[in-house]
Amino acid sequence: MEDQNNTVLKQADATIEVVGIISEIDLEKVQENENETIRGRIKVKTSDTNTVPIDVYVNKYTKDKKENRTYAGWETRMQTYKSIADVGEKEATVVHIKRGQLRPQLYIDKETLQEMKSVRYSANFMNELKGVDREEAQYKAEFHVTGYIQSMVQEFDKEGEETGRIILNIQVPTYNSIEPLTIFVPEDLADAVSSLWEMGQTADFDGQIVNRAIVTEKVIKRAIGKDLVNKKYDYKNELVLTGGSEPYEEELAYAEAAIRKALADKQISLDQSKNEFEVEKNKSKAAPKASGRTLPRADF
Repeated sequence: MEDQNNTVLKQADATIEVVGIISEIDLEKVQENENETIRGRIKVKTSDTNTVPIDVYVNKYTKDKKENRTYAGWETRMQTYKSIADVGEKEATVVHIKRGQLRPQLYIDKETLQEMKSVRYSANFMNELKGVDREEAQYKAEFHVTGYIQSMVQEFDKEGEETGRIILNIQVPTYNSIEPLTIFVPEDLADAVSSLWEMGQTADFDGQIVNRAIVTEKVIKRAIGKDLVNKKYDYKNELVLTGGSEPYEEELAYAEAAIRKALADKQISLDQSKNEFEVEKNKSKAAPKASGRTLPRADF
């Protein structure tokens, strides 16, 4: 992957493949920095319980002022794609995202000043699947990522009991940084993973995107009239392992020294962001606030 003495990391492969029915479309065309931009999100339903949000952001012109060839395609999609929210499931558009992007991120929350982790999905291309049998279609939400194994630990539930799953923490080099990603290893693969991989290795990881709301209902009985039903929503957003490669040979793997440098640089960037946000918050607190009183009218 790179010279073991080199501290520059090659960008990791981090992609998704999604086949499903569009459940919601929220796209808009705006002017940004003298450029026309289509931005927003499309939610793709891949099962009765799973929906994947896909970010869209495409400029009309490239940095060298040439017209972006993908822009016209997104204009067409805005006009022709239909969602379940708009027309119902039978008429909504079925799409295939063959090679979307998986984007992990560690960042500082502006309000709490705490480090936060997120995973977002985006796509430059999205194709409509016309004439597909909706009952027989092979809907999917899958990921593929190359990463450096930082740790593998047992998962525990709220009662402190082992679940049988393994939490796999990897680091994913991006085009300008390095970002953490958590993958959950199901119980049936836990022994194989423990035997195959260890901390400090590089490997390819494949799996499913699980992005769903779990609804639980509590019925409160009433003496007369209708019972009350309280609903509780728990959101599960996980990447669940289904397979992976042998560990990379040393000459192809990410070098430990390069990973350490990238992590140190990332921490410096996070600390800088935290300091900047802290300064902004302090300025906001120190700014005088209007009393809301109306000054007496002066008659001259």
